[in-house]
Amino acid sequence: MALPISAIGWLLFGPGTADAAVRTPKKPVVNEYRGVKVADDFQWLENADDPAVRRWTDLQNQHSRATLDKLPARPIGSHQTGRVAYFSARGPSFLHAGLCFMCSNGLGERRV
Repeated sequence: MALPISAIGWLLFGPGTADAAVRTPKKPVVNEYRGVKVADDFQWLENADDPAVRRWTDLQNQHSRATLDKLPARPIGSHQTGRVAYFSARGPSFLHAGLCFMCSNGLGERRV
């Protein structure tokens, strides 16, 4: 049985953490795509230049930082984040017009 996200947060961080989270206001917008109306309560967050979005993002970052800094394992593994982010990635090879192609992120071989 899958636990809801709030239950997982409560188990990991204890009671009261979810209450301290920044509330995200809903600002409903309805868009129509190929004749189908789709409601989006959070489309307003897509405009990163909007001062309200910047304030919301800053508050979210402050809350995230305060929560992550309390975790005992965070200082131990935080130095590895940069190493993991820059590993070489190659996609699957494929044939086209008798030639074999392979995609790469261009970073070359790196230790992970």
